[in-house]
Amino acid sequence: LELTQDRPPPLRSFRVFLDNKFSYRNTNSKVNFEFSLKIKKGQKIGIVGKSGSGKTTLIDIILQLLKTNSGKVKVDGKFIDNRKKTHLREISSYVSQRNFLSDTTILENVILNNKDDNVDFDKLDKILQITDLYEYIMKQENKYNSRVGEFGKKISGGQAQRIAIARALYKDPEILILDESTSALDLNAEKKILDNLLKIRKNLTIIFVTHRINALEQFDKLLYLDDGKIVDSGTFKEIKNKYFMKF
Repeated sequence: LELTQDRPPPLRSFRVFLDNKFSYRNTNSKVNFEFSLKIKKGQKIGIVGKSGSGKTTLIDIILQLLKTNSGKVKVDGKFIDNRKKTHLREISSYVSQRNFLSDTTILENVILNNKDDNVDFDKLDKILQITDLYEYIMKQENKYNSRVGEFGKKISGGQAQRIAIARALYKDPEILILDESTSALDLNAEKKILDNLLKIRKNLTIIFVTHRINALEQFDKLLYLDDGKIVDSGTFKEIKNKYFMKF
């Protein structure tokens, strides 16, 4: 994957290797992480495990947000350097459990720095339908220009998370990473958004961290983490039967 002045060729796959200790910046803590992970373009990967098993840390490593003492990330067969690291973040959209919303409108929170006259409303409406926001917005007096309040206090937690996902999709990412980013939704609402993504954005690579394994039934592969290791991988049925039967 080579960088040019224009947008580089579409991502085909990326691979993560990590097999030693690494330090968190500004702390003295050491954590052992051991895994080798390959993700192909368009794959839908679910990441599950107990609290503290390293799910979010794995995401931080994939995006190279944590400095590691060993381990590498490959993009299309080439180890990434600082320039490719920047590109990897440019083609990725990351949505965490809590996302900042400014005290502006729904529209401004989705499109961010784009000016109103440059908004692609056809694309925006499709994204709002994917995230199950469209009907809600159309019922509001000011539609897209409804204000969300400081930190989104005028809307529900579920609506705030939907807006964050819509913002991520408006960027047209090749990789969408969702880290417990639907936790404020009930299971049916969560599955509806995921089903929409799977049907409409088939070429989008999705990495989804969740504690609710039942949302991952249609995903290609699930990874089960424990103590910083990918201890198992398999289909939804295989991972659920081994580790989540009590649910």
